[in-house]
Amino acid sequence: MVALSSGVFAQTAQEIVERMDQEINKGETLGTALTMTMKMPIIGEISTRIWTLGDKSKAEMEGKGEKSTVWYDKDVSWTYTPKDNEIVIKKVESEENQEKDLASGVTEGYKVSITGETADRWILKCKKLRSNDDKGDPKRMDLIVSKKTYLPISLNAKASIIKITLSDYVIGVSPEEVAFDPSAFPGVKITDQR
Repeated sequence: MVALSSGVFAQTAQEIVERMDQEINKGETLGTALTMTMKMPIIGEISTRIWTLGDKSKAEMEGKGEKSTVWYDKDVSWTYTPKDNEIVIKKVESEENQEKDLASGVTEGYKVSITGETADRWILKCKKLRSNDDKGDPKRMDLIVSKKTYLPISLNAKASIIKITLSDYVIGVSPEEVAFDPSAFPGVKITDQR
């Protein structure tokens, strides 16, 4: 009886991924946040925390001892560089700000299998299918999904010589988290290039 009842809760890799995609899709209206870390030879590690909500987004980047923050609102960007104590405002093409949710549909073109699990997470391996002819897609990705929220805990991949990690995925972003507020930068030089 115990074996039968535990089987009721068993899930396939496909069911886990489908439920994860459902949860990620909630971010279309509630907003999302995640951290993307890239490790590259010579350049080193670059970490970016990204928040998106509707037409607005914010990205805080750090790498090689430098920091910057960029806000997007439809066709305008504000880039703050602490080193220069400057904010540069630019008009951007709408495609530049069409940030696709980085974790949405991430397993498309992959065979997904469960390689392990703990009390609070599933550990999945995503192996690129032969039918996936996108040369930019990594051959393998390691995905960890929360059993509580069905959101990705982390995704690790290697594309060419670049190692990429997505982590700290959150659904629910406030308008204040993505809006540029000039009053938060008193005394900062503003260069308007629109």
